[in-house]
Amino acid sequence: MEVNRAQEIYESPTLINVSYQGQPVFIQDIHHGENKATISPLTDIDDKQEVEVEQLVEEEPTH
Repeated sequence: MEVNRAQEIYESPTLINVSYQGQPVFIQDIHHGENKATISPLTDIDDKQEVEVEQLVEEEPTH
C-alpha cells in the first residue's frame, strides 16, 4: 500500500479492511517521513507495532 492511501484509510469515517501478514489490523497512525504506520490487530487494539506501510494490504469488502 502507498502512504497516501494509508492516510486516506486512517482518516476515513468508514471501516476499510486492512491486513498485515494476513491478519486484520487497525491503523493507529501514519508516519509520512518514514513511510511507516502504527497498527494494532483488531483483536487487541492495545498491541501496537510500527510497520512499513508497503506491507499493509487493503482487503476487498465482504458483503
